[in-house]
Amino acid sequence: MSERESIAMMIKVEQLGLFKQSRGCSFREASEFFDRYQIWEFIDDAYYGLHVQGAASTFEDISNYVQGVDTRVAV
Repeated sequence: MSERESIAMMIKVEQLGLFKQSRGCSFREASEFFDRYQIWEFIDDAYYGLHVQGAASTFEDISNYVQGVDTRVAV
């Protein structure tokens, strides 16, 4: 595993935990949400911006991404 892959994995685990905590759900439910909204892929794709900011900013970016997906689906 490369350094980039390791850091991306740490971001994913950290964000999964934050999402679980914010929603009061299980890790399984949070993971299913990440699957449904392709958040795993979003983190990989946005790695260069995400890896230099803090956890709260990354969580906000993910929340904005999900809202954008919901908006596109509703149209």
